[in-house]
Amino acid sequence: MTLAKETLENISHNGNTSLIIALPTEAFGKTSFDHIYLDFSHSGHEPIGIYDVAHFDVYFMMQPNAERSVIPPYLPTTATKFDNLPPTGIMPVPHFRLPAGMPLMGVHWANPTSTELNVGKFTETLIMDSCDGKMTFIEPMVSLDLLLTKSNVTKSVPTPAKFAKAGYFPMKYSVKQVSNDAVISLNELMLMQQLFKYSFYLKMPLILNLRAFFYFPYFGNINK
Repeated sequence: MTLAKETLENISHNGNTSLIIALPTEAFGKTSFDHIYLDFSHSGHEPIGIYDVAHFDVYFMMQPNAERSVIPPYLPTTATKFDNLPPTGIMPVPHFRLPAGMPLMGVHWANPTSTELNVGKFTETLIMDSCDGKMTFIEPMVSLDLLLTKSNVTKSVPTPAKFAKAGYFPMKYSVKQVSNDAVISLNELMLMQQLFKYSFYLKMPLILNLRAFFYFPYFGNINK
């Protein structure tokens, strides 16, 4: 995901902004992902005191948008869909399930070692999600302040012990400055297979860092 310098400096702070972005042709059908859902939250969101700062949520979606768009709020009448967690091993260690669930998303899974969940301030983190028994997205969440300071970050993506189907899965995610723009991407995609009950990965990297090559000089004018 490439965010132009003009976008970051002039983005609207009135309401939230979201976009659905198709994957590059080279990635569609070869990876575990269906599309990218991008959201900018000008004042952040819950939990208050942690993620309540301006930031981008970059959802690398594994489910089609038609499925995501009908996920209901978490209520007693709908909880079964949320509480139907993936089989053990599909969600990677050390991520743990957060309470309840979110409409249009599902159940969030967080990393307990993340800086913002301990003694530090949120600048970037990696969230995962499940719904109705499946992993549904990997989400780098990145603060606007971090992007404006032109920082570079690369971290490992925890690898599941099992995979529901074969496909390319990222080993790393990064936030990097390229010229004057910010690039948020999933990197080092490896082909994941399943042999009987045991998953493994072949060191056959897809010649692609999973990112969408788009610029959004008018991003702030597109609102929910």
